[in-house]
Amino acid sequence: MLKISILDLRVLVYIGCTQEERSNPQMISINIDLSFDISLLGADTDRLEDTVCYASIAKIVRDFCETKSFNLIENLGKSIYEEIIRNTDIHKNLINKISIEIHKNSPIINSIAKGGIKLVYSRSSISD
Repeated sequence: MLKISILDLRVLVYIGCTQEERSNPQMISINIDLSFDISLLGADTDRLEDTVCYASIAKIVRDFCETKSFNLIENLGKSIYEEIIRNTDIHKNLINKISIEIHKNSPIINSIAKGGIKLVYSRSSISD
């Protein structure tokens, strides 16, 4: 099994339940795990085109998040998942599980240091 991870990808995103909260971008942190049942060919060939490049996934997510506005962090997570699937067709059938964890680094509630969600999609979700 192979897992490709992106940890603590920091992105400015317009997010919040109120228009006031969405009026200024907020820094969020995103963790993404792509799990595969088998090693990708890149483990043997040492060629970038034979694997899923985590820098490419990070760019896809960053570009997507910085051009949209979201009310809920749950919707942001699902939208990130859909954007990853749309842009990884070459290896999509090899992905066993995608995990996306998102934290607002400065939630509106003063007594909380970070607030967040974690979404996990299995092969059956990915194939749909």
